[in-house]
Amino acid sequence: MCNYMKTLSTILLLTLFSLYSKGQLSIYRKYSPSIDSSDLVVAKLLKQKLYDNALNEVNKAIVNNPQDGTNYFNRAVTRYYKFGINDEYGVDTSLYNDCKRALVKGYDSPELHYLMFSLLHPNSAFYDQEGNRKDITFEDAKEEIDIAIETSKERPIKYKFARILLYYHKFLKHIGPEISTDEIETLKFDCRFVLESTKNIDRMGVSNYILSQISYSIENDTIAAIRFLTDAITPDTTKISYVQERVRMKYEIGNYRGAIIDYNKYLAKEKRPEDFIVLGNCYTFINEYNAGITNYTKSITLINEELQLISKNKSKANFKTFDDYAGDIRANHLKYKIGQAYFFRGLNYLTVNNKTKACLDFNKAIDYGNKDAQEAITENCQ
Repeated sequence: MCNYMKTLSTILLLTLFSLYSKGQLSIYRKYSPSIDSSDLVVAKLLKQKLYDNALNEVNKAIVNNPQDGTNYFNRAVTRYYKFGINDEYGVDTSLYNDCKRALVKGYDSPELHYLMFSLLHPNSAFYDQEGNRKDITFEDAKEEIDIAIETSKERPIKYKFARILLYYHKFLKHIGPEISTDEIETLKFDCRFVLESTKNIDRMGVSNYILSQISYSIENDTIAAIRFLTDAITPDTTKISYVQERVRMKYEIGNYRGAIIDYNKYLAKEKRPEDFIVLGNCYTFINEYNAGITNYTKSITLINEELQLISKNKSKANFKTFDDYAGDIRANHLKYKIGQAYFFRGLNYLTVNNKTKACLDFNKAIDYGNKDAQEAITENCQ
């Protein structure tokens, strides 16, 4: 019986940890192109976030001097801040076309190529001045940021960090062919360059995080990956994704006590039911079964509360809203997780010789579709 329990729980606990998939880092973020400050009026208006006024001024400048590429670039930058919320869908491609106009009219700068890079999201498309659709590739974006880096004398960190995000996107296999060995080396070099050249906490955290992913996924060096994550987790910016990754890696190498410390210090306050399931698993692996039971119970309580809230907030309309669909997806996930929590708690009750409560939990697990609970009932509850 004891061997059955340990084998079954080990398999399921390790499977459960797929809850945290690798590389959960936001790729797209708002970039920060700078206006050409030779136009002092537009520069001042942009700094004051008076975008409409700035656009009026730069449009007047274009009318007065249509051959000056600086004006087209400044219009692109101004419109970027007015309209250009940067995400995977890209921004208005007329901004890109203004950049091309600036180039044609003799204006060229690293910042222009940086802005063009920020608009070129691989796997999306834009329409050129003639109305022709152009599909954007990884190489299109890489070409622009490479030019910015090669020609920059003042802000290479800013451009290298942008290239880091692009390469990391490819590393996650969201764009183009699989990342090459040379590209991995470039990614590592850029991360180290940023770490050595800036005190910006956000950029340092992202660089360490990405180095941890390379160490873990490509170099199979979990210890080095944990070290990079430790450097990424600072008192100033403790990102949950960094902590989740370190917990997952500590878990995989059997450092359950270290994982528990991270949970209690960083994640417990988030009160996510999934976290308490994994915390219960960690306690179970170090034979603290009652602590495991306590955390599974916390998870069950939180899931029930969230399910009630989802039900309460469900639209009474004759059609499903977007929030309704999102609620249904979340509810189905929670029902799966509560089935796990009941099953794992039942295993721990069985281990501390409380068969009555164990069998009640196994039956509740079956109610939520947990298929493993039936075997536990057959073995223990007849």
